[in-house]
Amino acid sequence: MFIHVPPIAQIPTITYTQGKYQAQAPDWSKITWDTLPPVQQPGYLKIPQKYISIFGYDPSRSWTVGQKVGSVVMLGDADDALKMSNFTLKSIDKIASLPKKLTLKDIGLMKWQTPASLVKAIPRLGNLSVSRVPVLAPLLSRGNSVGGRRISQLLRSNPQGANTPLGKLDLSKYSINSVPGLTLTPLGKFQTWQQAYINQVPGLNQVPFDKMPQPINSGVGVVGIASVVLGTSERGDPSRVSASQTLLTGGLWQRY
Repeated sequence: MFIHVPPIAQIPTITYTQGKYQAQAPDWSKITWDTLPPVQQPGYLKIPQKYISIFGYDPSRSWTVGQKVGSVVMLGDADDALKMSNFTLKSIDKIASLPKKLTLKDIGLMKWQTPASLVKAIPRLGNLSVSRVPVLAPLLSRGNSVGGRRISQLLRSNPQGANTPLGKLDLSKYSINSVPGLTLTPLGKFQTWQQAYINQVPGLNQVPFDKMPQPINSGVGVVGIASVVLGTSERGDPSRVSASQTLLTGGLWQRY
């Protein structure tokens, strides 16, 4: 994937000495996904269905000129380099100070979670009554009163409701605190977490790169490499793909 942004001169830098010479490198303590310059060229990425299982998520997408990088890059794209899947909402809050009234709608990956996948991500939920997790009640109740029954029982007795996406509901009605343990659960525990965009995780686009779970502590040299299966498919031919790599360095996505 090649996402073109302006030169390094437009992002914060530090000066360092290498032998007899001085050079500039990115100041990662002042660079976040949100401060990276916007995308300068439109593009798209289409991955054939047969390759999606290799990724574990569907990385297909398109982007337009002027989009923020955080609205183009998915969590799975850069996890090898930054380990963002280790973040919890609570740990992000300690760095970026999240808004006080967040709802489940503000967390993009919640819309494709199901009651079953939510319990898999947060096992303690299974032992709670459904009244303690009100967002699950409409999907598991079948219109009956089930407030006192344990969620694990309802998952077994109502497999259809157990596998219905939460996005079928109005998630703006439910606070993030209405799901016990949600803010303490690593992003990587949730179903298909890789497919969420950076800007779909509250506060993540405000975290400096040197504060990532696998931080970038120096701007000198290669920062991180993420393998992406691409090739002629970038030009719209879905019948062929080949391996290439994407390099994030100096605030630039460069293909080599």
